[in-house]
Amino acid sequence: MGSGGGGVAMVEDGSAAWLNPGGLSRIRRPTINLGMVMGVDNFNDVPDLYWDTNRDGAIDERDPPLEWSTDVPDVQGFQFHVGRQIGGKFGFGMMAWLPMRRLYRLSTIEPDLPHYITYENRPQRFVLAAGIGGEIVRGVNVGVSLDSQTMPRFTLHGTLDATIGPPGSENEGVEGIVRRLEVDVHDLELDLGYAVLPVIGTQLELGRWDDSLEGLVVGASFRPGRAILVDADLDVQTNIALEDFGDLDPYFVGSVINLQATLFDTYVPPRLGLGAALRSEDVFSAYFDATWEDWRRGRVHVTEINETVIQAPLFRIDDAVVDANGYEVDFRSTWSLRTGVNLKLPEIALDNRWKYLQVSVRGGAAFVPSPLRGQGENSAFLDSTRSQFTLGAGFEFHDPFELVDAPVWFNVFAQAHILGAGTLPRQTDVPRAGFPINASGIPVGGNLIIAGAEWGFEY
Repeated sequence: MGSGGGGVAMVEDGSAAWLNPGGLSRIRRPTINLGMVMGVDNFNDVPDLYWDTNRDGAIDERDPPLEWSTDVPDVQGFQFHVGRQIGGKFGFGMMAWLPMRRLYRLSTIEPDLPHYITYENRPQRFVLAAGIGGEIVRGVNVGVSLDSQTMPRFTLHGTLDATIGPPGSENEGVEGIVRRLEVDVHDLELDLGYAVLPVIGTQLELGRWDDSLEGLVVGASFRPGRAILVDADLDVQTNIALEDFGDLDPYFVGSVINLQATLFDTYVPPRLGLGAALRSEDVFSAYFDATWEDWRRGRVHVTEINETVIQAPLFRIDDAVVDANGYEVDFRSTWSLRTGVNLKLPEIALDNRWKYLQVSVRGGAAFVPSPLRGQGENSAFLDSTRSQFTLGAGFEFHDPFELVDAPVWFNVFAQAHILGAGTLPRQTDVPRAGFPINASGIPVGGNLIIAGAEWGFEY
């Protein structure tokens, strides 16, 4: 991550299980790496918006302006990857990302309100990838891995019992006419399942075929895409009793509401990674990656109502229920570019238990276009092209505590992600939900700062 977060043709540790499993065959030392990452965002301020803030069912001058922030939750999590050689020509690797304080976070959005759609849920989910790679023929490394994605399902069954009487009666409730209100949740179920996406990859060591190309490696990897959906099933029975209403005493009204919704979480686009790397094991390495992601079938994390049925003694409503969260959006496929370098400084001999110190300095940059090409006027989705700059350093030495008779290393890195500035046109002459007050558009842009550290060792 200190050298840009890429390296399709260069990666050769446990993280290759996610980026390019072809690199797993090049693992030469059994290693374990444990790290922590933290990230904060600072998106441009949004002007005050029209909204039904007083919740009276109308948007007018009586509604205080909505003060809205597009910032997303901070990122805090642990990263882990392990790799080990199997025989002389094969290797196994596994990597994981675990957000702190949560295994999984689902957040859906209101299309009328501004949101940065590619940063809300994506870093807030558990990721696990594991695979194996091998050298099939001289200089040809091929690998395959499985990238797991969590897929929850939510179900709720319950009953709501209420007794209603006329205002001014002796048993008048707190709200005037409600004398009794009971909520009985019969069962609440959350199944945290998962889906698996295969990843295939290869690395070709050109120097194994021609000495003049020593150190030059090319690579490629592919992962199919998938929409991560959360199915929600809400089944509620309501029993309302009317008391002291003349001839209606007592009168019972019962109804059943069944709502089936799809809570869209994250779209994982098909990804094709192409890369080249120049490696000098003792001094210098550099890479260049081009990554294609197909967002054309992308979706946004908005709750969509699939089916709603309301049954009561005198009526039944199903087809008349309309989902008010409809939106139009146009995504495109993108090519992002990454490059990075790693320079090892001369080794320093130490006359103590540390034995030696090997310092590495790293740097990288990336250009990531936005997949959001256009949208209808009934949504305020935000995104822009992102430029990324990274710095990192590594410190390797002998284990001074002699827990392992092998090298130990400590890596640090920092990344600055800068979003291109722009404006989403959004202007209205009459109050409309989510539109700016006294402004012609919504500013787009900002930055994200990510930093972390990693400790690893050979075992």
